[in-house]
Amino acid sequence: MEVAHLAFCSLLLLIGKTLDFLMDLIGVWLEKV
Repeated sequence: MEVAHLAFCSLLLLIGKTLDFLMDLIGVWLEKV
């Protein structure tokens, strides 16, 4: 059960980092346009 919880937290962290990266990418793209 503990392993599943750890994997879930890692997945959320990964999704959070990906969203931050996408937001930065979109921000840069909007500045160029």
